[in-house]
Amino acid sequence: MGTRVIAATSVWGNTVTTTGAKWLLLLLLFSCDSDRPSTPPAPQPALPALPPPPSFNADSAYAFVKQQVDFGPRVPGSAAHVACADWMVAKFKSYGASVTEQKGTVTAFNGQQLPLRNIIASWAPAKKERILLLAHYDTRPFADRDDERKNEPILGANDGGSGVGILLEIARHLGASTDSALLGVDILLTDVEDYGEPSGPSRRTGTASTPGRSAASIG
Repeated sequence: MGTRVIAATSVWGNTVTTTGAKWLLLLLLFSCDSDRPSTPPAPQPALPALPPPPSFNADSAYAFVKQQVDFGPRVPGSAAHVACADWMVAKFKSYGASVTEQKGTVTAFNGQQLPLRNIIASWAPAKKERILLLAHYDTRPFADRDDERKNEPILGANDGGSGVGILLEIARHLGASTDSALLGVDILLTDVEDYGEPSGPSRRTGTASTPGRSAASIG
């Protein structure tokens, strides 16, 4: 009976000793590992400082809008439309842009042939990384959403003029910039964008009109 007790105690003691040795070994390994000096992370290359953004001049942008409105409604094919386009081309060139014009003829929803003149102003045209900014500059030939003067062309201070005014102000800053690290920039002023079919009840049939199709030929 006594031998059995001793044997049982011996086995239990061996078990405790073995388990304790394992824990002691883990503690020693952890202690040694924590004493090792930590490797600092590799320094990351510093990003180049960005140039200060130009100050957007709201008065200048407004003046560009006013000049467009002063031409009158810029309906494709009108004298005001031609004069405004000539003025914008001259402005872009004065700001150092390389200007390309796309000219052609489009067929409107009513079958009328309209002259088209897209204007593309480019800065740093040789650069492959580029940003494209665009707006349309023509104005609607009729105020189909107006309650009183539906058949009159609109001056387009907002729809047409405001977008072009902002882009011309950006062009002014691009012309004054000396930062060679800037991406290439293209400003596209599209034409005949606002000559779509009248919305709401049609003036011809008295029924709701559907969007028409137009064909374009650019030379």
